[in-house]
Amino acid sequence: MDAYQDLLWLHAHTKIPIHVIFTLIFSYEICIIFRKELIIFFRRKLMFLHFSKTFGLALCLSVSALPVFCDDSDSTSTAPLSRSEIVAQIDTILNHPDFRNCRWGVMITDANSTTPLYDRDGDKSFIPASNLKMYTTAAAIDLLGADWRWKTNFYTNGKVRKGVLNGDLVVVGSGDPTLSGRYFDCGTTEVLRGLAQKLDKARVHRISGNVIIDDSYMTQEDYCDSWPWADIPEWYSTESGAAAINDNCWDAFIIPAKKIGQLAKIQRVFPTTDFVTFVSEVMTTVPQAQGGSSSIRIYRPMDSNVITLSGTLPVDAKPYKEWGSVRYGERMFAAELRAALRKAGIRVSGKSLTLAQLSENKKQQVAKREGMTLLYTHESLPLKKVIALINKPSQNFYADMLCRTLDRECGGRGGWDGCDRVVRHWFKDTVGVQPFGMALADGSGLSRRNMVTPQLTVALLRRMNNGAAPEACSAFYDSLPIAGVDGTISGRMRNTPAAGNCHAKTGFIGHMRSLSGYVDDKSGRRWLFSMMANNYISPTSQVNGAQDKIVALLAGLEGELTE
Repeated sequence: MDAYQDLLWLHAHTKIPIHVIFTLIFSYEICIIFRKELIIFFRRKLMFLHFSKTFGLALCLSVSALPVFCDDSDSTSTAPLSRSEIVAQIDTILNHPDFRNCRWGVMITDANSTTPLYDRDGDKSFIPASNLKMYTTAAAIDLLGADWRWKTNFYTNGKVRKGVLNGDLVVVGSGDPTLSGRYFDCGTTEVLRGLAQKLDKARVHRISGNVIIDDSYMTQEDYCDSWPWADIPEWYSTESGAAAINDNCWDAFIIPAKKIGQLAKIQRVFPTTDFVTFVSEVMTTVPQAQGGSSSIRIYRPMDSNVITLSGTLPVDAKPYKEWGSVRYGERMFAAELRAALRKAGIRVSGKSLTLAQLSENKKQQVAKREGMTLLYTHESLPLKKVIALINKPSQNFYADMLCRTLDRECGGRGGWDGCDRVVRHWFKDTVGVQPFGMALADGSGLSRRNMVTPQLTVALLRRMNNGAAPEACSAFYDSLPIAGVDGTISGRMRNTPAAGNCHAKTGFIGHMRSLSGYVDDKSGRRWLFSMMANNYISPTSQVNGAQDKIVALLAGLEGELTE
């Protein structure tokens, strides 16, 4: 109704003929269905009628007031825009009635200027969700270097005699999150097979002692204390520690029974041992053509590795892949190491133990590496490659392991609180910005205690655009998802100037949505932006649409902006 009133006001104040007003009213009605075509129609109408600049701007704003939540819409203008016009268009998007309960924080600047193009509560604190991963990865690659690697060392305190290693096998973990086949073209236990091959070459067929996991590199706080308890069984909130394998996750296939009404079968994939126990409460239902659907729920008690899967699976469904978190990841590492050795023909006579299970005297010996010989060292991929495995799929476990690693490598104990300390110092000492409004609880963004500002996020983006070492800047930029191409924005901003151009990190937890990154406009000018929506109750797709429309607007700009 507001749009009709606006058009009538235009008639009264611009003396536009009434038949033109009726044409515009009719156009407004069909706009809901044919928005893209109508925009083209309006552009041609404006050219034909030689409307005044005032009327043209008002008409633009009226059209912009229509629903904007379509990723594929052409939201850019070929005509040069002033800064005030851009601000007006962004305001129209953010002030949509569906966002009346939403709190927006937005900061947009030119990469070569510190003067904001747009600023809405940019200095206020917001929950960033996975936008926080940019803080973890940017600080890490800037401080540690693009070629930094995790190292997992395998020691023994014994000697080999007649095919027997008379002593213990000690694994010193360094928080390497990449000991997994999930993101690599290799088996999950590839690193363990490497050790087994090393022992096989030494003609070892038995280890008389224990397998000991030295997990002292990090504190014993497996979980962030502000994570939702309901998320703990899920793959995206798995525990972290000094020695981990397969992202501290189990993997399984759920296979429907042959008859409706029977329980589905769970086929173990990982761990290969009986470290976890699976219980199936998944009911086989009618075929998919008859309305049968796959709906699987995971339940695991906090201090247990009994995994209960419930829900439904159609009788004609393909095997359903599911995965979730385990408890005591270091112990699973030890169990899988023993299994890999056994598969290689090497038997372990002793037990699998963590540092906490040793006597105080034995702990001191392990800590000091007394009488130990280095058998094998496994190195991770360089950090410049790992951060892409964090940012593009938004991998929580990798981010949290990196967060705790960063604390340890910068003089801390490898705890959860250390990331806040290190990143805070990084902002002050390296970025040159006081981190007002920032509080970090983890490295992934899962905690709702995380707080950052759009202003700090843009400062981070500026540092990683042209302030850090060139290799670090390039690696960070390449690690971000690309609109319409890959990562978490592969399906967004298609058929807009932002597609293949915008490099940005998403963030999402319930009622919180963020998008921050880079986009180049038609003049080659690079824009830095951070958009955070907190406490919205409209569909997330609408928030996505609003963010995408703003990025597409920036991508479509051309020429110098007038005041």
